[in-house]
Amino acid sequence: MTNGEDQTHNNGEGLRGQARRAARRFKGNWLELARFVSIVHERKAFRQWGFPSFESYCSRELKIRQQTAVKLLRSYLFLRKEEPVYLESAGGTAETPDWESVNLLRRAATRRKTDPEDYSRMRDDVLVSALPPPEIKERYDRFLRPPKRDNDEERNKRIRLKRVLASLKNVRQLIGEHDLLPGAGLDPLESFIRRIEERLEEID
Repeated sequence: MTNGEDQTHNNGEGLRGQARRAARRFKGNWLELARFVSIVHERKAFRQWGFPSFESYCSRELKIRQQTAVKLLRSYLFLRKEEPVYLESAGGTAETPDWESVNLLRRAATRRKTDPEDYSRMRDDVLVSALPPPEIKERYDRFLRPPKRDNDEERNKRIRLKRVLASLKNVRQLIGEHDLLPGAGLDPLESFIRRIEERLEEID
């Protein structure tokens, strides 16, 4: 965690205001917003502000779609884990890569069959050259695209996963909106939702 993140933690209200301001500047500096979003997520600060879940906080307070918020968070956490030196220097003279390009790089990193040389070239294209997402997709489509699956069992598995995901999200919304479990954390439910989303991202 950087010194800047430590300072933001000293005041919960300050964190909330900074996150809102960063959301208004989202298109110009997604890394700034993603950093604050990661702090809010890790600290579960959204609960202190009356939001039942991280997703509801992002959509209602920051006016960011849930799917976008999750991808922002994953992209930032990926850089923090895999590219800490780059992340420390980001925001300097170098052009900031598009968050969607970083998300594509993250997806490539999770693919077991991604060739190391291909990944290295893709990393440079994303982080050094800051190529836009359409160009990244075109260049590296062969290993970003999931393998074809004609197997009925696999197809049915994807359908069932999507149904389970939709059901879990409905349960989360009902619990939060009607305060059905006051004082109870939603962390286990959030964990299941994230795991299913990640699995679907791999196979869809």
